Amino acid sequence: YELNGTCAWGDAAAVIPWVVYVHFGDPYVLKAQYPSMKAWVEYIRGEEERSGGGRLWRTGRHFGDWLALDGKVDGGVYGSTDPYFLATAYYYYSARLTAKAAGVLAKKEEQERYDTLADEIRQAFYREYYTPSGRLAVDTQTAYAVVTAFGLVPEDFREQVKKAFFDKMKENAFRLNTGFVGTPYLCPALSDHGFTEKAYGLLLNEEYPGWLYEVKMGATTVWERWNSVLHDGSVSGTGMNSLNHYAYGAVSEWIYRSVCGIAPDESTAGFKKAVLAPCPDERFQWVKGEYASASGLYRSGWEFEGDHILYEAEIPFDCTAEFLVPEGMAVKSVNGTPAEERERLPLKKGVYRLILEKV
Repeated sequence: YELNGTCAWGDAAAVIPWVVYVHFGDPYVLKAQYPSMKAWVEYIRGEEERSGGGRLWRTGRHFGDWLALDGKVDGGVYGSTDPYFLATAYYYYSARLTAKAAGVLAKKEEQERYDTLADEIRQAFYREYYTPSGRLAVDTQTAYAVVTAFGLVPEDFREQVKKAFFDKMKENAFRLNTGFVGTPYLCPALSDHGFTEKAYGLLLNEEYPGWLYEVKMGATTVWERWNSVLHDGSVSGTGMNSLNHYAYGAVSEWIYRSVCGIAPDESTAGFKKAVLAPCPDERFQWVKGEYASASGLYRSGWEFEGDHILYEAEIPFDCTAEFLVPEGMAVKSVNGTPAEERERLPLKKGVYRLILEKV
């Protein structure tokens, strides 16, 4: 068979340059890679238009949600999520990132062109994959995670998608069955919909499938499959059992962003501004994290102390951050001074000790 370009893997052409720019703030990477970002999006556009247009990518062979546990055909390696659903979602995502890159590089006409393309893809996606009542036609954990991560949930349907996502997780006893595409977005999507407690449950699950199953089996690196090593310690006979693979380790990003609460603010690249949005959970008594960004060292951590939570943060020189108060909590004091109750707290260079209490 011929495999000219597959979604998710090929979309690295657009995703990686943008992520590097956001974290390091150097537009050179966008200047150097912008031609390949465009070339990838234009390749998809060509495939889409040659197959009848409509801004839906419905051609080619795709790996889909590779090695997902909900796969039922072809040995299960492709997962149950419609590969063309994923292809169109990534088509949108890459087009939008290319537009953002054009904006940074002051290519106004091209920014408008790719923003328009992304808008057209999004509307086509809505028409194809949402019913008039707001039901997502592809009913898998990965589908809900991807539309949430990529901003492909119509505002009017957000509550329907939230409920359906919860029901889909409950259907599997809140255990994951995602593959290479869905797993990186699953915990962030749960947090986005207010289900961070369930995301913690996924992270802390000690049985197969789960990260702590691997730890209990002696893993010091992340496996290619959830069951690359069986309960008796033998390597699975399924094939493709790398014991040092990349995909499922992507949960570390959620740990930094939502457990520790350290994330870049994309409005100012290079971590000149951060978003500190920790989500404390009593299954962890304390968490401490730090990130040596291109703009300096950020620290963020929290600890349960009796009936309150002590949150500590450090913001580097010439940087700012916005602290988002965890849901159901209020800031009672900042560095010993009583604080006004608010949902967001601007921070600048310095060390902070915040007392949080339940409301």
